[in-house]
Formats: sequence, structure tokens, C-alpha cells
Amino acid sequence: MTRNTKAAALLTLTLLAIPALAATLADVEVGTTSVSFYSAGQRLSLVVTGPEGFAYEAELRGGDLVFEIYDADGNLLPDGTYNYELKALAGTPKAAERDNVRGLGEKTAGRRVQSGVFTIAGGSLVDPTAVEPERGIAQKLVHAEDVKIQGSLCVGADCTSGESFGFDTIRLKENNLRIKFEDTSTGSFPSNDWQLTANDSTNGGANRFSIDDVTGGKTPFTIVAGAPSSSLYVKNNGFVGMGSSNPAVQLHVVDGNSPALRLEQDGSSGFTAQTWDVAGNETNFFVRDVTHGSKLPFRIQPGSGNDNALYIASDGDLGVGFTSPDDPIHIKKSGSTAPAIRLQNGDNASDGWRMVVTDTQDLFRIVAVNSGGNTELELDSSGNMTIGGTLTQLSDRNMKTNIAAVDPLSVLAQVRELAISRWAHKDHTSVEHLGPMAQDFYATFGLGVNDRSIATVDTSGVALAAIQGLGMLLEEKEGRIKTLEARLALLEQALELVPAQ
Repeated sequence: MTRNTKAAALLTLTLLAIPALAATLADVEVGTTSVSFYSAGQRLSLVVTGPEGFAYEAELRGGDLVFEIYDADGNLLPDGTYNYELKALAGTPKAAERDNVRGLGEKTAGRRVQSGVFTIAGGSLVDPTAVEPERGIAQKLVHAEDVKIQGSLCVGADCTSGESFGFDTIRLKENNLRIKFEDTSTGSFPSNDWQLTANDSTNGGANRFSIDDVTGGKTPFTIVAGAPSSSLYVKNNGFVGMGSSNPAVQLHVVDGNSPALRLEQDGSSGFTAQTWDVAGNETNFFVRDVTHGSKLPFRIQPGSGNDNALYIASDGDLGVGFTSPDDPIHIKKSGSTAPAIRLQNGDNASDGWRMVVTDTQDLFRIVAVNSGGNTELELDSSGNMTIGGTLTQLSDRNMKTNIAAVDPLSVLAQVRELAISRWAHKDHTSVEHLGPMAQDFYATFGLGVNDRSIATVDTSGVALAAIQGLGMLLEEKEGRIKTLEARLALLEQALELVPAQ
């Protein structure tokens, strides 16, 4: 199925400094072909929804925002009721204020939201100021006793003597339909008044059914006419369906195109506005950052792998492919595919590195991904490491302590006594090496972390010191040779002066 979006309504914006009423966020004027929203400087967000999935969003930064009933192509928007909602956009308070407000567990600032409706009928906007008159009856009856009606009851100015009730037990019939619960309790008893309202009384108002909090001046629950079946369905086990009459879990959302849950912080409590969507469709399950360009920082494709593709344990360790990670990041891959981590620079897959554990050779390998496919470093389970470049070890004087001079002649003497053997590791008998045993090296020089290993920097240092000692011996011998050569030359000259016999 090809995805599409509804065309946005044509919007014109002019900078008119017309102040809003004190009791509202903005003045709203409904004309013949447009709805104007007037704001006095503060930033407002405007959302308009209507028939056939119509949705429009804009921001009002102070001035006049005109909403036309034609789309961007000049086509008239469909007839029906349109709902609008204005919300105040606020900045971020100081961190201390934020922590204080949220630490109290309550929001003290009033919710800055203004909403309403307008109606398009016959290609134009209807006058919202016209109100249906109330029709009364000439006589009023007061019963001081209980009244029992064994038949059906019709209440309202339009009830007739020949009313056919069908299955109706109680029928309300007139142009303004309200059922009000007016509680006359006094003292500490609950006394809030409530009302069931069917449809607005204003011209072009909404066809809706609402529960009104009369005392509080709020309408916490509304159903607009035309809402699809099972828009909200509560099953006998308490499961709630939205778009489904058979919810399978506590909250079950069904829609033909990307069912979603929107989390909107609207700025009404002084915190920076931020909106997130959690949604899913045939291509992804995703989290969308609506506020910042509708980016998708997190996505999961259908059929993305086995169970526990990503698992966070109670200690914070992350398991990839299983549920028992033993390290901060623990990757497990079953089958013939070796677990690997790729570090890629940019969009070119060959411009990066792969860290791979191969099952067949029991090797941990860091492989350079390049055009030649060369292996830059390889470390096997026996500790053998092969590199394709140069091994460089830290040897900065500023990073060292306990620096002491050594006697090269003494080191040379120790090297002469050190046993040097030809040998092979038990795990790799076919590869031979030449060098001392770690136990002998440690006993002779006392270098390294233990008597089972030898650091390359220590063997290099011992070799250099021994070479220096050997050089000192050579210099001493060179001096002695020169002295002997001079004495020999004198003797040869003396012998030349002795006459032959």
C-alpha cells in the first residue's frame, strides 16, 4: 500500500499586533471562507482536525493566523465539523525550578489550552454565533410523591401524543438535549454538578455526546458523531480496545495505517514542549521525535531475529542475542554466523573495522575491512597475536617512576648464565621459538608481573644492557690491544738496531 498524507490547508500569515482577550489564548473569528486566530505576542501551536482524516498543524508567534477552507491546490475542504486546539508554548525553566516542581509530584501551573469547533456546510463556514432557542411548555407539573411509569417516557418540547417508542424506555426529544445532575448537598458532602450533553447549541457546532463537569467548567469526555465503531471498547475482563471490539491485551490499538501512541509535553507547565510518537507498521516499529524533524532514532523491523535480540539485565549489562550477559556488552550468535561488531565511518561499508569471533578456528579477530580484505590483527584462544603493522609500546619518561641505572657488565654476565632454549607451545607444536624460560628470566632479573610470562620490553632492555656491557668489554680489550701493539712496535725497532752476528 502506498502511504499518503492529507493536503494541508492554505495558510497566510500577516503580522498584526491585535491583543487577545485576557480570558483566552487568542481571539477566534469565523468568516465565510476563513477562520482567523489573533494572538498578542505569545507563541501558540494550532492543530486542526476534520473529516476524512484531515489534519493541520501550525505555529502562531503573535499576530494574525488565517485558516482558509481551501487546500493548497485550491480545492474546497469537505463539509463537516472541524475541531481546533490552541496551546501555549513556553520556554524551559531553570533546572532547580524544574526539579522542585517535579519533586512535589504535582503541577501548579494552569493548563494553557483553548479549543473549539467550526463547521463547513455547502462550501462555506456557518455562523457560530447563532444559538437554537429553547422551547418550553405552557404547563409545569410538580409531583410531591413517587411517580411510576409502566410504559415509556418522552421528555421534551417535540414529544407528540402519538409518539411511537419502539424499544425506547426514555426518550428526550427537542432541539437542545441535556440531562443535568444538580447536587444540592451542603457541608462536607460531595456536591459537584454534572451534565450529559448531546450536540452543541451553536450554529455549526459539533455533533457530539459529552460528559460535562458543570461545577468545574470542563468537559472531560466527548464522542464526536462519525467516530468509527469500537473507537473505545472495554471488554468484560477490563481490556481496552481502540478500534477493536476484541482487545487481546490491556490496551489494544487497531488502525489501517501505522497505529500510534503520541506522548506530548505541551509546555503548559513551563517545561519545553516535546512530542514523541511510538508507532508500528509493516516496515518498522519505531520511536519518532516529532519535535525535531520527525527523526526516527529507534526502529525495529518485523522478523528482525530470534528472541532477545536486545536484552538489558537487572544489573545494567546488555545482552545481544541472549538473556544472561556477563559483561556491560555481551554478544552471542548461534549457528554458522560469527558474532561481530562493525565500526563504520560514513556510508561506505568498506571504510571501517570489524571485530569478529570465529567459531570454526576459535579465534578472536579484529579485521580491517578494506578493498584488499587484509587481516590487520589476529588473536587466538592460546594467546598468540599476529599484527600486520608495527607494535608500539608506551615508554614515555614522564609516565615512569623508580628509575635506576643498571650495570651493563653485570647484566651481560647474567645473560651469559641464562639458559636459552629452542621450544614450541603445547597448543602449537608445529611453530618453534627461541628464548629463555619465564621462570629462569624472572629468577635472574626479577622483571615482569610473574614468573610465567615475559614482557617484550624487558627482553629488549636486557638485550640492550648486555650489548652495552659487551661494548664496554670490547672497548677495554681494544685499549689493551693498542697498548700491546705499541710495545711490539718498540721491540721491533730495538731489534733492528742490533747488528747481525
